[in-house]
Amino acid sequence: MEPKKDYHMTPEAFRLYGRALVDWIADYYERVEDLPVLSRVKPGEIRERLPKDPPEQGEPFEKIMKDLDEVILPGITQAWVSRACCGPPARPAPSSKPMCWTGWPTCWRCPGSSGRMAPEAA
Repeated sequence: MEPKKDYHMTPEAFRLYGRALVDWIADYYERVEDLPVLSRVKPGEIRERLPKDPPEQGEPFEKIMKDLDEVILPGITQAWVSRACCGPPARPAPSSKPMCWTGWPTCWRCPGSSGRMAPEAA
């Protein structure tokens, strides 16, 4: 009888990758004011750069993080930067910012939003 395969992440790996993701988010907040406010991609561009189907096997964490920087981030509208006109009228305190992009999809769908703010969502 073959031993049962465990596809779950070990606690050690979870800590390692979790810390790396938290570091990425903290680094993002440090550089968000230097990023372009509006998305730099055309409608459909992100979809074209990603595989049509999910991978049969999980991808290395490093590849996922590289895709985040090179494929996903260029398509994000930085709605919470102080010079953005698409966010709330006043910039919230750092402690009240939604983590990563959790609050932005709501912003993209608010009245007056356009495909210019989020070409992938248009």
